[in-house]
Amino acid sequence: MPKAPINVTGDGAGVLIQIPHKLILSKGIKVPDEGKYGTGLVFLPKDAKNRQLCEKILIDTIVEEGLDVVDFHDVIVDSSILGEISRSTEPFIRQIYVAGKYEQDELERRLYIARKQAENKVRQSNIQDKQAFYLPSLS
Repeated sequence: MPKAPINVTGDGAGVLIQIPHKLILSKGIKVPDEGKYGTGLVFLPKDAKNRQLCEKILIDTIVEEGLDVVDFHDVIVDSSILGEISRSTEPFIRQIYVAGKYEQDELERRLYIARKQAENKVRQSNIQDKQAFYLPSLS
């Protein structure tokens, strides 16, 4: 197995930032007022059928929590910069926007619950390549 040089394989470190509301609006994404929605990244299987099955579980779980999916779109990536190991496990990445008629704390709680429940439902499913499904963030 080839070894991955540090400069072409990330460590998964993240940075916590506030939602860039004005930027989102400038991209034409129709979201509610600031503080009335959450957003997150969704890592999915590369295979379209398996991806759709995971997305359905996620959307159904979000709706079960009394929330609405406002937008769900592909994230543009440049895979050419990845090392061999990273490229072999690279997920399909989408960004999701979720709204709810709740105060910020309750919205955050429901987003967290939806995230964890969706991950558990996919993990317990028979979907091939289900290990690619992961929500690194949804808040």
